[in-house]
Amino acid sequence: MSPLPRATFDELGQKNWNYAVRQFDTPKRSTVFFCDFLDEKQRMKPGHHLVDFGAGAGAVLHYMAGRYPEIRFTGVELNPDLVEYGNRRFREDHLDDRCRLIQGDCYRLDKNAVGNPDGIISIHTIMFLNDIDAFINAVTGLQPKWFAANSLFYDGMVDAFVEIHDYTDTLNSGGHSIRPYNFFSIPRIRERFEKKGYPLFDSVPFEIDMDLPKPEDGGMGTYTETLENGKRLQISGPLIVSWYFLYASR
Repeated sequence: MSPLPRATFDELGQKNWNYAVRQFDTPKRSTVFFCDFLDEKQRMKPGHHLVDFGAGAGAVLHYMAGRYPEIRFTGVELNPDLVEYGNRRFREDHLDDRCRLIQGDCYRLDKNAVGNPDGIISIHTIMFLNDIDAFINAVTGLQPKWFAANSLFYDGMVDAFVEIHDYTDTLNSGGHSIRPYNFFSIPRIRERFEKKGYPLFDSVPFEIDMDLPKPEDGGMGTYTETLENGKRLQISGPLIVSWYFLYASR
């Protein structure tokens, strides 16, 4: 693979770039469990077309393509360098007949670019948004049969907007990465999807099945602490992170 252009380091930071590409080699447990969640919904059917909003470099789709060899995948990603990297990986691994990334804004997406998706997914993307209504409008505007996501949510009537400054993630410009870690209310999201014609809804907390060490640099990065009852808390920097899988269907 060619080196990452400097401009992309400035935009993403080294940690975020590594996060976007490392699943090509080792899928995260949340990715595997998310696919198990979709299997329970019996939605991953041969011949279907799945669209990923905020696909990054396409590492999740790379894993899903191996797991579901009779499904087509399109990832929508704003960053052109991630799109270029992911499409190159798809070609090298002979997946480009079923997997592609397109550069685009999910909020202003031309429907002709993705066609009529059977399902739309979003992996670790909603947490970076400030306007959940606009995102749900973009998803339902393509009229998929269903939508599923993995992100940070809360099972009560509370949204939380958090801005992270990670001083361990330096940029080529000399600064540090700044990004949101937002938590959205599950009941409020459910209500929004119901109003859009998606009355079937489910949410399941992601409980990791392995221990993760704390980052040695003291920055962001998920690690686990085990409670007396055996449950693992997932922690990143100063936050206890409540990962959930969500599903909405017609």
